[in-house]
Order: sequence, then C-alpha cells, then structure tokens
Amino acid sequence: MTIKINDISPKKYIILGCHQAGTSFVAKAIHDQNIPMSIVTPLTYENINITNTQEDLLKEAGGSWDNPPKRIRIKEIGQLIKRTIPRLMANEKRFAYKDPRTCLLLPEYMDEVCTDDTYLICIFRKPKRNAISLCRRGMSLEKATNIVARYNKEILSCIKQFLKSF
Repeated sequence: MTIKINDISPKKYIILGCHQAGTSFVAKAIHDQNIPMSIVTPLTYENINITNTQEDLLKEAGGSWDNPPKRIRIKEIGQLIKRTIPRLMANEKRFAYKDPRTCLLLPEYMDEVCTDDTYLICIFRKPKRNAISLCRRGMSLEKATNIVARYNKEILSCIKQFLKSF
C-alpha cells in the first residue's frame, strides 16, 4: 500500500528518534512524497546543514551524539542554538528534516520553528533492540542502553513541551 500526501500547504515535519530507531525509513517515505528536505545524505536522509550545525552545537556544549552533554550544558548555549538552527529553515514553507541530534537540542529552539503547521513525528523502537543495533557501531551495550534511554527521555520531553504550546 502506498500513502500519498496530497496536501501541499505549508508544513514542517520534524522527525524525532534515536539513532538506529527507524528514522531514516520514515524520512525516506517523506522524501518520496516530494516534501523538501534540502541537501540530504544518502541512506540517512539527514539535512547536511542541520546535522553539521547540531553536531557543532553539541560539541560547544561539551558532548556529541554518542556522548550527549548534560541538559544544563545545552541550556547554557540555548541562545546560540536559537540564533543558529531556526535560521537554517527560515525560508522554508514546506519542509521536513530528520537528525537524531534534534532530540537533544529541539527544546531550545522549538518555539522558533514549531508553528501551527508543524508535525512532530516521533519514532520509538524497543529499547533493547535499539541498543543492540547501536552496538554494531562498536559501543558497549551499557553505553548504547544509556544513549537510547537519554534520547527517548528527550523525545518525551519534546512531546510534552510541544503539547504545552497549544
């Protein structure tokens, strides 16, 4: 069965999910609907500009995707995040993006990008399977389990903040 999105009105689709949770599958489905995702990397369907910027911001906060900084460190650079990421999508009326790092940073810029026409698409995979999949990248099961737990916690926080905006 093929799902076709016929509505061409302005919308933003933000895909949230941990690495190896299935976000690329969903991003490809959206991409295949001719919803602009700007410059995307093959296989992951991540917007190169957003991904690189978010990786730089995580470094600025003292972490990385696989060593997420504490929430307090992310909040400390909140103004930098607010000035940086929304600018990357300022001219986009109909837009989708996916980058698992968004789970960590979105709370800092959600008010700037989430309008009435924004959809959060949240992907959860069974945590144990997600962690085992991350282990294929060479990390320990303990570290992978902690990463999955952190990302899923951040997604739930994003959902809560998103719902409060109504």
